[in-house]
Amino acid sequence: STAMTSQIAVIGDYAEDIPDGSDTLVDHGVVYRYSLSNGARTTISNPDYYDSEGDFFGYSVGINPGDNAWFIAGAPYEDNSASDQTNGGAAYIFNSDNTVRHSIPNPAPQTAIPKTDDLFGRAVDISEDYAMIAAPGNIVGGNARGSVYVYDPDGGSLLRTIDCPNTATGALQFGTSVK
Repeated sequence: STAMTSQIAVIGDYAEDIPDGSDTLVDHGVVYRYSLSNGARTTISNPDYYDSEGDFFGYSVGINPGDNAWFIAGAPYEDNSASDQTNGGAAYIFNSDNTVRHSIPNPAPQTAIPKTDDLFGRAVDISEDYAMIAAPGNIVGGNARGSVYVYDPDGGSLLRTIDCPNTATGALQFGTSVK
């Protein structure tokens, strides 16, 4: 995934393997932030470094075209140990200096068994006033229809949940792409 302003490009590489001592974290993922004026590159690793193999950090990225240049990256296969959910997902909002502004875990992990594959963070976008994070595998009305969550990028609070309006059964994947 890629996003850019007139001065900055943010490029996700979700399949990047990262050395970890004598092991390798497979599909850990990274995000590259480039200055378009001079080509300078910064590599940003998944902030949830512990047990982050297969998280696909950087699967989706977005950047605010405003003055603050916040950017967002999704990790749709990140596990959420607090809710015992596999592939629940997460997203991270970064400051312009590449530090984490907000770490956002899946706000509505599935209650179904097995607790898997909400894919929160599969699609993301950010503006001056809003950050959108999609979970196309989220269970709505008993089916994997999908949801999109709207956040305040400054304070990190959840403002609104938009569930798939289609009432058909089956996996509908609402929120597969957001802009």
